[in-house]
Amino acid sequence: MPKYHYEVLDADGSVRHGEMEGENPERVADELQKKGLVIISINRYGDAAVQKSGMTAVIDSINQRLIMGNGKVKLQTLLQFTTQLASMVGAGLHLIRVVGSLADDTTDKRFKIMLQDIKDSVEGGESFSDALAKYPNTFTTVYVNLVKAAEATGDMDIILNQLAIYLDKTVKLRSRVKSAMTYPVVVLGFAFIAVLVLIIKIVPVFEKTFAKLGADLPLPTLILINISTFMREYFFFTACLFGGTIFIFWRFFHTQHGRYLWDKITMTIPVFGPLIWKSVLTRFLQTLSILLRSGISVLEAFRLAGKASDHKVLEKCVYKCMDDIRDGKPISSAMSETKIFPDIVLRMVSSGEEAGTLPDMLEKITNYFEQQVQATVDALSSIIEPFLIVILGVVIGSIIVAIFMPIFKLGEAIKGIK
Repeated sequence: MPKYHYEVLDADGSVRHGEMEGENPERVADELQKKGLVIISINRYGDAAVQKSGMTAVIDSINQRLIMGNGKVKLQTLLQFTTQLASMVGAGLHLIRVVGSLADDTTDKRFKIMLQDIKDSVEGGESFSDALAKYPNTFTTVYVNLVKAAEATGDMDIILNQLAIYLDKTVKLRSRVKSAMTYPVVVLGFAFIAVLVLIIKIVPVFEKTFAKLGADLPLPTLILINISTFMREYFFFTACLFGGTIFIFWRFFHTQHGRYLWDKITMTIPVFGPLIWKSVLTRFLQTLSILLRSGISVLEAFRLAGKASDHKVLEKCVYKCMDDIRDGKPISSAMSETKIFPDIVLRMVSSGEEAGTLPDMLEKITNYFEQQVQATVDALSSIIEPFLIVILGVVIGSIIVAIFMPIFKLGEAIKGIK
């Protein structure tokens, strides 16, 4: 059986070399693919290279599928690429040369493979937008359609600059929301671990002491001991039940109906709900503004912006708006009937329609909501800490009180022993 030398990228993005026997290169590629490896090259010993028309095409196809499936590039990396691309194209450099140069410079090995494939596709006669569209996990429909509009108008450097600004605002917006959400999640996570340690390790020690004393235990203490006993004796069952429940909810919320329900619930969460909704509105309005400014039709801009919002409730309302706009209603009236857009958005959109400056008005609304998000994040920073302290105090304090309540009756317990 022939032996092949392969070069692949593992899950950590490290390059690995190895040897494998196989009936043909396709079988070797299948085996490597099953291990989740990104194939760079496969060569039979004694061959200088694999023919492009044969195995290399198969490998390129596998590479593309693997990258599309689990090779999503970080938004910060995409922002850096777009900014450099805009600058270099604006300086008059040829697009193919720029993409090749950026592919050589990037430190992200998966992104390097994408850019090299995109460069090869453009050299082979494909449009730049079609080449980008092969990797929807990295280059979104908004990104691809803006590039397509740039190709049609010839304003590639202008639209790429707008894209860079758009991505920069998106990165900052996500960073603000993430900073507001990370702190409470981390604190509550550590609190959950502390509660588990108390229940599984500390409570049994006191339980043995109380058993020796033989005193009647208060109801809170009995409940705590029963919980501790159940978790220790059925730990595996409890862990599987907990993990299974999370998995079921995770699967449900990844369905269309489940995602819609989740997005609807998050809008009503106290404290965080308004922040999440403002960030969603900001992303939608910002996307809509840049799409309209690039010459994309109103209906198509609404469709793409709704999809880019990544919020099923808003997306459903956007489709309702599209139906009304298609029937001849003004944009502001169509948005008003959904009952989800704030009055300030409706007023600004109405003014923009009348004056013919809708993209500019949308940009102003976006700036307003960005300031609102920042103000909300700043307010949360001062509110969330005492709020968490109260929650932790109640939970952990209740456990400690339940543990020490029998000690208050220690005299009666000792008397019972006698």
